[in-house]
Amino acid sequence: MWPGLMGKMRRPWGGLTWTSHSHVQRNLQALARGEVPLTHDGLSQLTPWRSVAYLRDLLMQSGVLPPADRQLLLFQRWLAEKLPALDGPGPRRPLELP
Repeated sequence: MWPGLMGKMRRPWGGLTWTSHSHVQRNLQALARGEVPLTHDGLSQLTPWRSVAYLRDLLMQSGVLPPADRQLLLFQRWLAEKLPALDGPGPRRPLELP
């Protein structure tokens, strides 16, 4: 996976530096061990969101994940974090996904 992935990156050395971060290593290990499915839904379980968005983009660019609307995925993640903070069904109803 890595040779093809690095070939499609604009700054491959930056990608290698990125993989040295502990949260990135934790996420990659969770995916490699099958603790988190290598799917868009699986990636939504990981944190921090910016790093996951970068990883998702790399996986889509390399063909590991099918293309998806990046903005929609980011909005869905934001919504999942914000909905629990709203009190009562009134304010939540217009925001809840069917």
